[in-house]
Amino acid sequence: MDKLTDLERELLELTRVHIQNEKELIDRFERSKLKPINLKTKKEWVSENFELEEKIRELLGERSESLKLQDPLVRDQLKKIRDMKSKTRKYTADIECSELAITLGISEDKLMQLLSDKKFLENFKGISEIPSANSELNEEHKIIESQELDEMIDYLTSIAGYSGDFHERRKRFGTVIVDKSLPATANIFLGEIKDYFLLNKFEAVIGFSRILLEIACQNIFDQIPENYKENLRKIDGEFGAKQKIREACKYRLKRLGQNEQEINKIKKLAEEKYGEASDILHGKLPGKTEGETLDFLKDVFSVIEALYSNR
Repeated sequence: MDKLTDLERELLELTRVHIQNEKELIDRFERSKLKPINLKTKKEWVSENFELEEKIRELLGERSESLKLQDPLVRDQLKKIRDMKSKTRKYTADIECSELAITLGISEDKLMQLLSDKKFLENFKGISEIPSANSELNEEHKIIESQELDEMIDYLTSIAGYSGDFHERRKRFGTVIVDKSLPATANIFLGEIKDYFLLNKFEAVIGFSRILLEIACQNIFDQIPENYKENLRKIDGEFGAKQKIREACKYRLKRLGQNEQEINKIKKLAEEKYGEASDILHGKLPGKTEGETLDFLKDVFSVIEALYSNR
C-alpha cells in the first residue's frame, strides 16, 4: 500500500471525526422531531461540523492528485462532501432557509421557489427594503441591510452550487475526485484541469477531461490480453478511441465483478462524455457554464472512480 502524505493523513483523521459528529447530529435531529428545538440551538449543533466540513474542502483544494485513502467509509463521506450531500450540509441549509424565510416573512416553500429562480436572484441583490408578508413580524425584520441580505443569499446559493467565487471554485474542484490513485500521466492532466477550472477556462477543462478519460481507459486497454484484442480486430478493424473506451470499461468492470447493468451504465456514460467533449471542441455543441462544467467533470471522474475502484 502506498504511503499516505501528511495531507492525506490529516484528511483521513478529519473525515473520521466528521463521520462521528454527523452520527450524533442525526440522532439529535431525529429526537428533535418528538420535542421541537429552536433554530438557535439547532444552529449550535451543526456549526462545528459544518466548519470541519469546510476545512476538509479547503484541504482537498490544496492537492491536484487523487487520494490514496483505503477506508471505504471515509471515501464515501468525502464523496458526500464533494457532492454537497452530507447530512451536516443539509441541516445547515435547512436552518439558514428557515431563518431567511422568517426574516422575509414568507413560507419556506416560497423561499425555495425564489432561490431556484436565477432571474429573481439577479434582480433581488442589493434591495434593502423587503415588504413582509407577515404582519406580525417586528419592524426590524421588515427592513434589513442589503449587505446582510446579500451575504445570506450568497451563502444559500453557494450551497445550491451557484457560486462563481474563485475561492469557492477551488474548494468545489478539490472535492471532485476522492477515490483511487490514477496512472501517473493522468494525475498530470488532473492538475491542468484544476488550473483551468479556477481560471474560468471551461473549454480547456473539457478538452483536458477528454484526454484524462482517454489515458485512464488506455491504461486499462493495454492490460487486455492480445488474443482477445486480435479477435476484435478481425471483426472491427483497428481500434478507435471510443472502442478502446468501451472495451476498457467492459474488461475492467467485469474483473471487478460488476453486473451487466452497471457495466452498460458506466460504459454508456464514458462514451457519452467523450463524444460530448469532442463535439464541444469541434464547435458542434455550445460551451458550458461553470456549473455545467463541474457536472461534466463529476461524470468523467465517476467513470474513472468506477474503473479504478478496489472492489
